[in-house]
Amino acid sequence: MKLRRVIAAYIVSPLAGGVYWLFLNWLINGRNPELLRDPLAIVSIVGLFTVIGYVAEGLLGTPLLCWFRKRGYSSLPSFMWSGFAIGIVAWLYPLLLFFPFLREQSLFFNIMVVLIGCVVPALLSTIVFWFIAGRQITKPCS
Repeated sequence: MKLRRVIAAYIVSPLAGGVYWLFLNWLINGRNPELLRDPLAIVSIVGLFTVIGYVAEGLLGTPLLCWFRKRGYSSLPSFMWSGFAIGIVAWLYPLLLFFPFLREQSLFFNIMVVLIGCVVPALLSTIVFWFIAGRQITKPCS
């Protein structure tokens, strides 16, 4: 039972970030109903950001999870701090990639990109992961 919940958490939690990005794109486009009628757009948005979530979860989330398990932390606040850290690290890549563009934007725009674009999806994925399997993960890594 425990292993099934952990596997389900690894599969489902990055989908939360993809669904968040679909909702965010719908809001940014003025709640255009055409976006929600286009299956290619839905699959593209959810698929792209879910893949980004899987990569971030595999490269950053799993080592943090193991580190927390060694220390016996399995509370929601500890998971939220790890999600925040993953969101900041996931933001650094686009910052370096689009630095000439982002350098010319205002500080408010850059802070909103960090919070809305990277930290919120990471926190949503972290919350979903914790509710599915976080309470199950209490034994230290062997």
